[in-house]
Amino acid sequence: HVSARRFVTFMGAVMDLFQIHLYFPNNCVARRFIYDNWPHDHVRRVDWVTGAAIMTQRGIFKQCGMLDDRFFMYFEDMDFCMNVKRAGYEVYFSPEFTVVHEHAKGGSHSLPVRRVDYFISLNQNLQKHKGCLAGAIFRMCMVLWGGIYLFIRVVKYCIRGKQTSFSDQIDVPLRLI
Repeated sequence: HVSARRFVTFMGAVMDLFQIHLYFPNNCVARRFIYDNWPHDHVRRVDWVTGAAIMTQRGIFKQCGMLDDRFFMYFEDMDFCMNVKRAGYEVYFSPEFTVVHEHAKGGSHSLPVRRVDYFISLNQNLQKHKGCLAGAIFRMCMVLWGGIYLFIRVVKYCIRGKQTSFSDQIDVPLRLI
């Protein structure tokens, strides 16, 4: 798992929400976001790195601020790197260092719940950095996707029978809505 990423664009966020990368895995927006177009064997300037891999001087934190605690999880590291760049510094990826990041250790073990938390934080990030209109439009997309997801889960529940409780089936889509 490579820790360097580009800043999320509004279109990239919408494509991520609707999981376009699953249907078109080699699309240029997803590949550009994850820096899939260059070898990761040398130091390179990047937009941001994941929080598990951030190393910086204490003075940078004093000048740019700590990680924004309004983000429960996800995108607080991107937000910090945006602040670092605004302050005139650069962010670099270095293959010399290896960080072992235990995924799903700090939040829910349920992938659908983690995805909802991810999109809530993504929406907060869009509002903060792209403006209220971008945040509102993305929020409407979340409601649309939540409605589609809810419909799919209800249909599956009706077809498969009562293998799990109805509330378990609708909890995640309702969190999106």
